[in-house]
Amino acid sequence: MRSWLPVIALLAGCAQEPAGSQDQPDILVILVPGLRADAPGVPGAEAAFLEAFGDRPMRRFTAAYAQSVSEWVSTGSLLTGRYPGSIPLCGRVSAAAGDGQPWCTELPAELPTLPRVAGLYGYRSAMMTMGNVVVPGANAGFRAVHVAPAVDGRTDVEHLIELLDAHTGAPEPLMAMVVSPDLDVQGRPDLRGSIGLPAEPSACEQRVQQAGRPRLDGRAGTRDATSPLEPAAVTASSPSLEPRCTLDTWDPAADGMPGEAVPAYPWGTLDRDRVVAVYTAEAARLGQDLARAIDSLEHQPWVIITSPHGLDLGEVSGSLPAPKAFATHRLLLDRTLRVPLVIIGPDVTASSDLGQPVELVDLMPTLASLAGAVPPAGLPGQDLLAPDFAPDPSATAYAEFGDMLWLRQGPWALTLRTLNHQATALDPALTEAAARPVDDPVFHLHRVDRDPLQETGLKTEQPALAEQLRTLMHATRSGPAAPPEDLAGSERLLELRLQGSEGYW
Repeated sequence: MRSWLPVIALLAGCAQEPAGSQDQPDILVILVPGLRADAPGVPGAEAAFLEAFGDRPMRRFTAAYAQSVSEWVSTGSLLTGRYPGSIPLCGRVSAAAGDGQPWCTELPAELPTLPRVAGLYGYRSAMMTMGNVVVPGANAGFRAVHVAPAVDGRTDVEHLIELLDAHTGAPEPLMAMVVSPDLDVQGRPDLRGSIGLPAEPSACEQRVQQAGRPRLDGRAGTRDATSPLEPAAVTASSPSLEPRCTLDTWDPAADGMPGEAVPAYPWGTLDRDRVVAVYTAEAARLGQDLARAIDSLEHQPWVIITSPHGLDLGEVSGSLPAPKAFATHRLLLDRTLRVPLVIIGPDVTASSDLGQPVELVDLMPTLASLAGAVPPAGLPGQDLLAPDFAPDPSATAYAEFGDMLWLRQGPWALTLRTLNHQATALDPALTEAAARPVDDPVFHLHRVDRDPLQETGLKTEQPALAEQLRTLMHATRSGPAAPPEDLAGSERLLELRLQGSEGYW
């Protein structure tokens, strides 16, 4: 068997051949939820994952960013090459069984997606999820959708090999996405004991999942659903809370938020190093499983492996310390947005690292080009494998989620956070918030290359830079990332504000 040439990132590309050419290579997209990029110079879960792929030449982007920390929103953005607001796409609501979902939780059927575009050039397409539930409307134009059970929370490698073998054995080239089990170890019953948690969440743990989250459905203590987003004042006196479940409580008023005091989160006593060790070991095991599955193929594809979001493993948030689950991805932070992105393929003959910001929306034009396809017009991304691709010091990365916007340029990141839980990033009021003066407390500036945990705010020391990034953020939000113009004041917006999601989406 010839050596396989993986392209580690989310999608694996195609060769530049005419439509239907027998020489078009297969494209394999491997999506690993919860696999965050390693901090500069600090090998972690990403390094453990990539070790399974040996010394194969790879092009690695060390500052690749997802466009949302909502898994489905991020994936939809990647598959369309568009920012979430312009799709428009919002996350699914954590609603009771039988409740409906908002109009923006599915990709529009007419929207060009990677599998739909590749299909015009002779490609078959398949989505394979390992132990994950396929969200309705999430197939994004894939011709075949397979839901394979996980074994003890891990990829069923034998089943995956069978699926890949069946699809790659056909005469047409393949465009496939493989979604692995989530690396959120505290959500895995088989691993909770190894990090010091009971196999099943305690009543307290389940209760505080709902804690302190103001609702927009008219319940007492929340703002009117028709009102615009209004930021709460953030002061230096906001406490850094130590999350424990029994005696301590969290008073949302201390953080400028509505709601009554509630029990705080239960994992403040967990040994973070122990959690990180288990998380890293699981990433290594997953890398070995996926490398084995790809190595089993007779004809080796281009492979791209990435993640729809990273993971916060209990680090302090620079924008606002507040109780949260030990492992979470529900805040826009460098460590929840920066994801692995590596490309390995026939034309990658030497390993290289590129540290300028790139985005997952870049994968649509990149892989369309590899497939010999013409990407849809007007996409904000760029072809990362183009012969003329070169580092650009002005390159930016943009993301949005809930009541938050985020933009990175060079080593700097600006966050806008209005402290309105229950919000959707499609709300036009968020665009208005981005136009506020940069000294407004909703804006936070960090130098993430030296301060990856975003513990030191630098807005007062770098006001001109903060204003420059705010201008870029607003231009992106009101330009390529703008929600539909007719959303403001519409019944659709009112529906979103009254939806009753639990937390950000």
